[in-house]
Amino acid sequence: MLLGFTFFSATMWGGGSLGVAFRFWPDLVGIILCGSAILAVYVAGLGYVGYKSGLSTVLIAVSASVALRDAGGGAGLLTAGSAGALTVAEALEALTIVVGTFVSGGTQVANWTRFSGSARVAVGSTLLAFFFGNGLMIAAGAVGATVYGLSDIVEVLAAQGLLVAGVLMLFSNIWTTQDNTIYNFSVAGCHFCRTERRRLVTFVGAAAGTLLALLGMYDWLIPYMVAMGGSLAALVIPGIPPVNGIVAAFVVYACLARLT
Repeated sequence: MLLGFTFFSATMWGGGSLGVAFRFWPDLVGIILCGSAILAVYVAGLGYVGYKSGLSTVLIAVSASVALRDAGGGAGLLTAGSAGALTVAEALEALTIVVGTFVSGGTQVANWTRFSGSARVAVGSTLLAFFFGNGLMIAAGAVGATVYGLSDIVEVLAAQGLLVAGVLMLFSNIWTTQDNTIYNFSVAGCHFCRTERRRLVTFVGAAAGTLLALLGMYDWLIPYMVAMGGSLAALVIPGIPPVNGIVAAFVVYACLARLT
């Protein structure tokens, strides 16, 4: 339930925060690829089938293309930014941000897996969706931040003259993902509270999320994800937040118990 409060726009914002702090090459490229791969492999183990709307993906690609043009092409992008060398601690925290921005959906994957035609389809679709989909969101935010020095994706779009299209993009992304988030939260909430009053649970969750937004949860998103995920340096398997690790361990335990 706690992880369900993570919202989709945080993915691009997380990428923007990383883009301001680190060099694009090789630091950010490595972080984005490794983080997306870790997230994809982890969630694929649970069989989540994710997708992104075509409209939103096109608009995000336009924003990244404009940023690339303003940077002077690929060569200019690789030399943009003034951040120093990436330390191990910074790399681990950055990976936590990449994984944490969308890992909350991993706790609800069984709700989609049951509709898959086969295990291969479930795992393959999840790998592709999370590696390329989540990676694209992070990369778009990182490219914009590297070029313009702004971590907020809305500020980046305004600087590009794409504010109206950007607002439509954000609404489209939120609209196409929050319906799933509402379902996730209501299912988890009903299980947690041992109740079938899904409408009430959904209303309470929406009210709590709105209240957190009004109280400035936006500014606390990164500390929240790090606190929920813990330090990657302290984990045996990098990129697996402890809370979700418990869920994964339970699934493995249940499968082994079924086999024996």
